[in-house]
Amino acid sequence: MAPNLTISGPGTYAADRASAWVDLALKQPKILTFHNYPLTGCSPGLAADQPTMANLMAPNMHDRSINYHSSFVKKGNTAMLPIWVDETGISACVCGNETTKTYASAM
Repeated sequence: MAPNLTISGPGTYAADRASAWVDLALKQPKILTFHNYPLTGCSPGLAADQPTMANLMAPNMHDRSINYHSSFVKKGNTAMLPIWVDETGISACVCGNETTKTYASAM
């Protein structure tokens, strides 16, 4: 066992899943991690979810992102846990749009 090894989790995109991690009793120190993908649509026909400049710069996108982050930060701060964004990007869909295709090819 490694009692001083810090463990990060849950590495999720849903704040309700973070509650189980925050409440989990571990002897090791914990870090609350979450994913930030503001545009999550994978259907090419859903224009509102595609990473266009208009969508990325829209005021509702900013508000949605702030509210999303706040939900995790509130949980982490209440539990006195460090908070990490362990995955981020403008779109969560693998090869679902030109941005992710470009990123994947760069890897």
